[in-house]
Amino acid sequence: LTQVAVVGLPLAVLGLLDVAERGGRRAWVLAGVGMALTGIGYWFHAQFMLVLAPAFAVHAVRQRGLRDAARDLSKAAGLTLLLISPWLVALAAPRLLGHWTPRPPMTAAFMSPVFADALQLSGPQPRGLQGWLPVVLGLAAGLGLWRGRRRGLWLTGALVCIGFALGPAQDIGGTRWLLPSFPLWRWVPGFDRMLHPDRWLEVGGLFIVLLAGEGLARLPGRAAWATWG
Repeated sequence: LTQVAVVGLPLAVLGLLDVAERGGRRAWVLAGVGMALTGIGYWFHAQFMLVLAPAFAVHAVRQRGLRDAARDLSKAAGLTLLLISPWLVALAAPRLLGHWTPRPPMTAAFMSPVFADALQLSGPQPRGLQGWLPVVLGLAAGLGLWRGRRRGLWLTGALVCIGFALGPAQDIGGTRWLLPSFPLWRWVPGFDRMLHPDRWLEVGGLFIVLLAGEGLARLPGRAAWATWG
């Protein structure tokens, strides 16, 4: 089920990249369908992509100009809303009709912004995350930054995901530091239900793979093919 839930994510990234660099009907349809599949498969991944959308928008404006980029991005957003509208209506209908709806057991107003399931800047971290940051990010980013053509876009996506994987706050040296995701966690409806900030790494890992892949693909001659093979 986990693999099915993330199937829309690479499609969304590919579609947004296509919108940013080439545009046209195929691009915005792929972006819209990919975002819709991402939201249906795992709602928080769709929220993550919305947070990252400005990076693709900036890339699109640089590549195609404001007018063309805005047109195709708007079409992609409209298609996404159209495709997920049945789910939105189903979720909203009970409350709109005055029926009882369960309330979340915990909200940001009553929760600590420091999560155990997050990359920790100090103290222990979950076993699956130990050693992840310096090894994987360092090697892949170094390779991609060396020769990657879209290195700014992929690096931005990876760093945003890693920053949000730290959670809304961290306790360091007896002081609580609020992090960039705190405003979203505190005030955006539904964002406080993300109890496992480390899942941002599922999205960030995709950008790191793309960053490394571009570096590998630009190796001279047979070296790139040998690496991929």
